[in-house]
Formats: sequence, C-alpha cells, structure tokens
Amino acid sequence: MTEIQTALQDTYKNTLGKLMMEYGTLVEPLLNHTEQMGDGLEFNGTCNDDCAIKCWVPERYDTFSDAWVFGYNTSCIQGCGCEFKFESYSSYDRAQFDSDAEFVEAEFQHLEQYGAKMAKDAENILVPALERYNQRASALQNEYVKTVRATAIYDLGCNEACVNQCTNFFYNDFFSMSDCLSHCYCTGIEGALQLEEGTYSVPEMVLYAKGNHQALKAFHSLKAKF
Repeated sequence: MTEIQTALQDTYKNTLGKLMMEYGTLVEPLLNHTEQMGDGLEFNGTCNDDCAIKCWVPERYDTFSDAWVFGYNTSCIQGCGCEFKFESYSSYDRAQFDSDAEFVEAEFQHLEQYGAKMAKDAENILVPALERYNQRASALQNEYVKTVRATAIYDLGCNEACVNQCTNFFYNDFFSMSDCLSHCYCTGIEGALQLEEGTYSVPEMVLYAKGNHQALKAFHSLKAKF
C-alpha cells in the first residue's frame, strides 16, 4: 500500500472522528433534551417510549394534522405501539365522555400548554442546534470530498468518472462513499480504493476538540462502532 493511499485512509478516519465530536457536542445533548420534552406527553401504557422518541421531528413542532401531533409522526408512533392518551377519548361513548368531561378538559389543557413549551423549545433550541450541526458536518464532508477527488484522481490514477460519482452527495452520503469508491479502479495502486482501514489521529482529534470534553467523550465512545 502506498503512503498516499494510507494518508487518504487516515483522512477518512479523521473526518469521521470530527463528525463524531460534532455529533457529541450538538446532537447528543439535543436528543437528551428531546427525550425530556417527551416525558411531558402521555402515551398509552403499551407504548415503547424509546421507539416513540425517534418519531419526533423538531421542524414539525407547529404542524397539527392527521399525520403530525406536537411534532410526532402519528404513523411512526403507532408503529411503536403508541397513541396519545387523548386519542383514546375518540372511542368513548357519550355517557363515558360526559362522566369524564372535567378530567378530559384538564388533560387537553395540559397537552396544549406542553405543546406550546415544546414549540418554543424546538424553535429556540432544537432547530438551531440541528442547523449548526448540519453546517459543520457539511463543511467537513465537503473538505473530505475535495481531498479524495484530488488525491484519488491525480495521485492514484483512479477512474475519474467513478470517483466523481461516488463522491457526489446526490448519489451517496458520507458513510456510503467508501463502499462505492472500493469499486473504482486505480492505475497507481493494486486494485481499487480501500478507505475504511485508516487510523484515527488522536492528537488531531484533541486539537479539533479545543478542550471540549463533551466532544472528546463522544469520540472515544463512538469510535469503536466505525
């Protein structure tokens, strides 16, 4: 294996490590906050809460329809065995509803107040955090693509059309690019590119973290999965 190919493999790993740190800094706390927000919504007793929290989309917090309630996709939560407690009232007969009218009204008031809090938190906390993560992740991934294209095509003699297609975000995301590139033939090396076998540079990760312990913690906990 050439030094250039080894360097390109390490570039993949280090980009991946930086994405982990951005995730740990911006997205992981976001998910924890979202889970806490979900605690205020009452699901039925058979609901898989861990499944249901994944059905919440912050950009949909102010959409109310058959498909969306307080940012939750209703088809998704039904797939988790869940329904909101107030949904069960639609199956009550009139006598049952009248006898529980005071309780039902209190439930709806509670949900309305909590929905307003979720909307405010989503607007002020969740959506901006996701936007920051997407911006930083996009910058890292675009820099990686520039490096791969320049190195693979001009230094390793890889098929230009193949490399360009594999590194086009229209066809592949960052995590599927390496598999695609493994099918690109290169004249400068024996066979095709193999990018997933690189080594993380811990000093580079430490420098990138700039003293952010949450970022480094995320890197150390996630690196074994990739």
